[in-house]
Amino acid sequence: MYKMENLQKLGITFKEVDTDIVVIKQTYPIGGNILSGKQLHTIARKYYPKHKIKPVTFQLNAPTITLEWVLEEMELLSISRKDIMNQLDVDKTTISLALSGKRPIPKMLAIALYYYFLSIRLNRTLRADISKLVAQLNDKDKGGE
Repeated sequence: MYKMENLQKLGITFKEVDTDIVVIKQTYPIGGNILSGKQLHTIARKYYPKHKIKPVTFQLNAPTITLEWVLEEMELLSISRKDIMNQLDVDKTTISLALSGKRPIPKMLAIALYYYFLSIRLNRTLRADISKLVAQLNDKDKGGE
């Protein structure tokens, strides 16, 4: 079982709001993973077996998704405007105006971009993990022959 301090470092917080009620909250995705209410409830139950548990799942704060952040993510992940237009089915005008700073990024586009970038990161991590596993299996096969 994790120490509560370690869970806090992972974005999981606990707050006793009454003598028999505890709120568990995920403040940011853990390694890109967003926990469900049930998962948070299960974690809290280990620490508070007799309390009523109120889970609060991760909530994206759309205003924190700025033009600067989006452009930085695009550069880090080598994503082009055309990729975004095609993969998110967003029209060229909306992308051009938002990414040039001529108009604010619409809230729904900001949210879509956040999860789009998150899914790309998770996909790349998964592919790297699978490649490592395949290499390990190949090494074992070569050593066993």
